[in-house]
This record gives sequence, C-alpha cells and structure tokens, in this order.
Amino acid sequence: MRNKTQVLNKESDSREGEGKRTISIRPVSLRRAQIITSIIDNENVTDFISNAVDQRAKAMIKSHGITLPKDAAFESA
Repeated sequence: MRNKTQVLNKESDSREGEGKRTISIRPVSLRRAQIITSIIDNENVTDFISNAVDQRAKAMIKSHGITLPKDAAFESA
C-alpha cells in the first residue's frame, strides 16, 4: 500500500502531469484569442479556448454519434 506522499507526488495526479497530456494550441490561434479577449472585457483566453474546444467536440459528437462517459458528458449535448 502506498502512503499519501507517494500518491500526492504521482505525476499523473499533479497539474504538471495534467498539462503534459493536453494538446498544444497553434501560436496564431492563441494570438487571435489574446487580441479578441483584450477587446472584449468579459472574456478571458482560457474561457475563449475552452469554448472553442467544447463547440468542436459537440459537433464531432453529433456527427459521429459518440457517447461520452458520465464524467466528460455535456449537460445538454
């Protein structure tokens, strides 16, 4: 049995490990998001990018008939 320190230090449970599993954003796309969010006060880059990813995911789910697991499902997909 592992102790709590070993579990907490496990790379896959850390933010660093999570970041390593993400897909990178094209520099030009990030630049566009930065410009747009600098003009629109109620948006931030993270939300802007997350919304774009979610919209693409919803479209792919619909077109391919994909069923997501409960922990990743959209509330109204």
